[in-house]
Amino acid sequence: MNSSSSDMDIDPEVPKSPSSPVCSTNDNLSSYDIGLFVQRSSADGINLIPGLQKKIWTPPDGYSFPASGPRNLKFQRSWLLTYSWLAYSEREDGAFCKCCVLFCARAGGVGRQTLGQLVTNPLRNWKKALDTFEKHNASEYHKRSLLQWSLRLEIEDENALSIDLQLSKQKLDFINESKLRMIPIIETIILCGRIRNCLGTLESIHTFFIYPKRQNALQDAINEDETLRESRLKKLKKFCKTRWVEQHESVATYLHLQPAVIRALDVISTTWKDPTTSSGAFQLLSAIKTANFQISMHILSSVHSLTLSLSRVLQSENQDLGEAIELADAAKQVLLERRENAEKDFRGIFKTVSEISAKYDIELRKPRLASKQTQRSNVQTDSVQDYFRITIYIPYIDLFLTHIQDRFLNHRKILSNFACLFPNKMKNFNEESCAQLFEPYSSILRDDSRDIWVDEVKLWRQRIAGKNVKNSLEALDVCNGDAFPNVHQMLRILAVLPVTTATNERSFSTLRRLKTYLRSTMSEDRLNELASLNIHRDVEVDPQRVLEKFFSTPRRVNLLYNN
Repeated sequence: MNSSSSDMDIDPEVPKSPSSPVCSTNDNLSSYDIGLFVQRSSADGINLIPGLQKKIWTPPDGYSFPASGPRNLKFQRSWLLTYSWLAYSEREDGAFCKCCVLFCARAGGVGRQTLGQLVTNPLRNWKKALDTFEKHNASEYHKRSLLQWSLRLEIEDENALSIDLQLSKQKLDFINESKLRMIPIIETIILCGRIRNCLGTLESIHTFFIYPKRQNALQDAINEDETLRESRLKKLKKFCKTRWVEQHESVATYLHLQPAVIRALDVISTTWKDPTTSSGAFQLLSAIKTANFQISMHILSSVHSLTLSLSRVLQSENQDLGEAIELADAAKQVLLERRENAEKDFRGIFKTVSEISAKYDIELRKPRLASKQTQRSNVQTDSVQDYFRITIYIPYIDLFLTHIQDRFLNHRKILSNFACLFPNKMKNFNEESCAQLFEPYSSILRDDSRDIWVDEVKLWRQRIAGKNVKNSLEALDVCNGDAFPNVHQMLRILAVLPVTTATNERSFSTLRRLKTYLRSTMSEDRLNELASLNIHRDVEVDPQRVLEKFFSTPRRVNLLYNN
C-alpha cells in the first residue's frame, strides 16, 4: 500500500455538491470534512494525503448539532465514542463511516449491490441510527475497509512495512543494505564537520588579523610575551585547502602564536570602540575557548606531523610513483601504530589541552547528547578524555588511513607488473607478469610482438644486474634507447605516471602567468616556447645561437649579420 499522495495537494479540492441537500452554510468549513471525500473514485483509496486519517474533522466540544424532523432529533456526540470508525460531516449534516469512505469500493454486500448510507450517502435518519450502525459494523466490506485503515496507520506510524516491501524481499534487502552503507558516510560527514569547524575558525582568525591595525595589536601581544618575543613567527599563515605541507604549517603556526592571539582578541573585544571589530573579536575568542576547538587543533597538528615528510616529497619535482607508494606505506604503518596505541598517544594530547584549558579558563566537558540516538549509538563513557578519543581522534586517524589507501596504495596493482624491469625488486623473473605489462601498452611500443618484448626484458635485466637502480629516472639514465627501444619506452611511461596533482598545478600556474589578456592570441608554438623558458630556468640560453636562429629565415628586416 503506497502511503504517499499521487497528484493531490495538501488541501483537497472540494468536489461538486452531491444530489443530497447541503444542510450547513458555514463559511469556515474544514477542508478535512469527511463529506468532501465521498465522491472520490475507489482507486483513490490507495493514494491518500499523508496523515489524512488523523486529520478527519471531528466536531469540537460545545458544537451544536442541527436538529431535523418533526421530533427535532439530531446527531449524538456519544456515538463518536462508541464507534471509532464513525465521522460526522458538517457539510452534509450526516454520518459516514470514514473507513469505508476512504478505502471501500463503491459496491459490496450480497450481489455486489451499490453501497448507500454511511458510504456514498450520509445517514440522517437519527431514529434508526443505532440499528444502522450495528448492521454496518457487522458487514464484510466494512471489516475489509477497517483492516486497510489499520494497516495504513501502521505504515504511516512506521510500525509496519509498506505493502510493496512486504511482497518483495529483494527490495527490502536492498533498502536495508543501502542504509547500512550510508551509516559510515553519515559518520564521516559528522567527523568532517567537527574538524571543519575548527578549520573554519582558524581561517576566520587569519582573515580577522589581515588588517594592519589588528595586525599591530597581534604584534604588541607577541612582544609582550617573553617566549614569543624572539620567535621568528610573527604572522598567522593561511590554511591551504589542497597542500598538506601548508596545512600543517598553518596549524603549527597558530598553536605557537595562540597565547598572543588570545591576548590580542581579548584586548580588541574589551577596549576597542568599533562595535563590528570588537564583537567579531569576542566571537572568535568564544570559539577558541572551547574544548572541541582545542582538541581538534592538537589532533590535526599531531596527525599531520606524521605525514609532513611524505607531503614534502610528494610536492617535489621528479617524483617517482614507486617511491611515493613506499613512503605512503611507511606513513600508513606509523598511523596504524598510532591507531593501536590510541589511548596512550591521546593521553599526551589531552594533557597538553588540559594545561592550556587551565591557563585560559576553558571548561573541558562533553557536548550535550541526545537521550536516544536513532542514526548511531551514543558513546557510553563518562570520561571527557575517552569521549574525544573515541569520537574525534580515532575516527580522524581512520579517515586519514583511508585517504592514503585510496590515493596511493591502490596503485600497487599498476606497479606490480613494472617490477619486472627492476631486478632488485623482482629477483625471480616472472614471464606472466611481464606479459601482462605488455598488453595495455603494446600499441605504443616499437614492436608489437609479445615474444620480442619478453626477450628484450630478459636482456635488460642482465644489463643492469648488480647495479643499484631504484627508480625509472635512474633506469632511463643507463638505458640505451637503440638497444632496448621497448624497455626505454616503458620506462618513460613509468616515469610520467602521475603521483600527485602538484606537477599539473605548476603547469597551470605557468600558463596563467604567460597567457594573459595581452597575449590571448599567441600561436601554439610561441606559447610552448615561452612556457619552456619559464619552466626550465636552469637551462642557459646562448644569445648568439638565438641570433643565428633568428636570421636563418629570410626576413624583411634591414639588418646585417656576419658570421
